[in-house]
Amino acid sequence: MFAELNNGLTILLLIFTNAEMICSEVIKGCSENLKSIPWKPCEFPDSRDHYYVPLDGGRRFLPKIDKLEGNGEHAVKVVCFDSKTKRSRASDLLVCFDGAWYPNDHGCVDIVCDPVFNTTSTNYSCMTQAGEHVSCVDPVPMNTQLTIHCSHWRYNPNGGSKVCLDGEWEKWEPCREQCGLVTDNIPQGINSSEAALLRNPWHVVIYRLTNGNWTQKCAGTIIEHRLIITAGVCLHPLSDPKSLKVAVGSYFKHFGTAKSSRGIHEVEQVFFNADNSIAMLRTKVPLQYSDTVGSACITRIHYNADPEYLLIFPILTEYVDTGFTSKETLVTRLDPSCSNRADERICSYSFDHRKVEAVNIGAGSASSIIDFEDNSVRWYLRGILIDSYNNSDNSLSLFTSIDVWKNREFIKSVMENLGLTD
Repeated sequence: MFAELNNGLTILLLIFTNAEMICSEVIKGCSENLKSIPWKPCEFPDSRDHYYVPLDGGRRFLPKIDKLEGNGEHAVKVVCFDSKTKRSRASDLLVCFDGAWYPNDHGCVDIVCDPVFNTTSTNYSCMTQAGEHVSCVDPVPMNTQLTIHCSHWRYNPNGGSKVCLDGEWEKWEPCREQCGLVTDNIPQGINSSEAALLRNPWHVVIYRLTNGNWTQKCAGTIIEHRLIITAGVCLHPLSDPKSLKVAVGSYFKHFGTAKSSRGIHEVEQVFFNADNSIAMLRTKVPLQYSDTVGSACITRIHYNADPEYLLIFPILTEYVDTGFTSKETLVTRLDPSCSNRADERICSYSFDHRKVEAVNIGAGSASSIIDFEDNSVRWYLRGILIDSYNNSDNSLSLFTSIDVWKNREFIKSVMENLGLTD
């Protein structure tokens, strides 16, 4: 309402400014007596879709009989005969100046709601009151129903349907991302790589352009539909983000094979923390979530030194005899003897004494926590793989913890600067 009123006041201001300019050029000193100029009055036209009333809502003006003074000091309101579904283009007020109406085009138009466009998380469909399906990307008539559809089960719905009321949509929230979820539907009989994709949907493979060739450099973890976190050692120093690409929902070590899977994404920005131990990549376009592509949670991270504490992370293994690459889920147990909260280290050892290959540096280790709000099991990122080595007893994996304050603050600041937090 105030915005509309401001439009009318703007018209009045322009009229009076114009009048002052005319007055100063034609009659000396007339700025003190502007009323003495014989401005032409305006006649109220006869219209089939609207009529005119004073601003205080008095009697209707008679077309072709009543007139309004043309000095710009008076204004009227336009009322549509069908006021339930139509409104005047001059929605606030109409002014007469020197025989002309301002705004000139003040007829009645349908009351509509603004277009609504699909997003990465949310799709929309529209149906008129008469049951006709119409496009939501065009203005729609009153009482049109907007139905909200989440693009995947990884997004949480926030209301099923809304209605266009008096030119405004009922308030709604788009579907929100649900982190750390793994599909319950893992078919029997699938190979280990396909199962690992379903169990670790946040895992990505990072490729780097070196000497004209794209080669796998390391791994990373999706923490938001355009953000990936990895080890800083994988990327630093970096001169151009365009020299990086990421593959999601795949387990291909060789770029040519991964490219054919259509899961390749360009990188738009890269951020490093103060000591370059952690890097965050922002993709050029949002990642399309699926059963094999989703984000890990990063918000409720709690340090746990329980020796029985398990960490899992995905790895790529290339079999030398066949050249076949497999994605597997490595289950490890926390090793308190080499974990040190003070210097950000988390150590874990694998049960099969397997040393992790260098191309897996940057992979995220995760642990499961029950979300008591909906009784779902969610996976939270705990650390980022920075090294792997063997000792006399087993194979150890070394992670930099994201539980420490400075790393959590770095992640938080990047997300806030990108407008990705509530």
